[in-house]
Amino acid sequence: MFQKKNIIYSESIGVCRVDDIVKLSVQKEEPILYYLLRSVFDKKKVSYIPVENHQFLLRDLISRKEAENLLQQAGKIQKAPEIKHDEVGKESDKIQNKEIQNKEIQGKEIQAKETQIDDKLIQEAEYVWNLKLEFEDEKSNGKQKIKKH
Repeated sequence: MFQKKNIIYSESIGVCRVDDIVKLSVQKEEPILYYLLRSVFDKKKVSYIPVENHQFLLRDLISRKEAENLLQQAGKIQKAPEIKHDEVGKESDKIQNKEIQNKEIQGKEIQAKETQIDDKLIQEAEYVWNLKLEFEDEKSNGKQKIKKH
């Protein structure tokens, strides 16, 4: 729990000071403790954050000396090997090229299937057309035979 006059970081208003800890209640409910936070950089900015179960990040600030110590300790930690951007780019290009090739293959397969379907539809249309022509031919021949009799 933070105390009055603590300088902290609030996710809602940035670096701020705990001006007060107040009890607020809604209608007849039990009062709840809230931090009254005031921005260090803009004195007009104020925020009330519940002491318990707050949804915003609140944390202590560290001193310059503490930050320098952390940086020194971080320097002692073994760093992960650096990955050159060229290597990442080449690998990314390979993946993209493979994806493009796969899409081209899929496109050709779809096109081949569509062509087969088109060919089949054309054959069926030709068959129906030929039947129609035969029917009209027989129909016109039947009329001629009736006229001759």
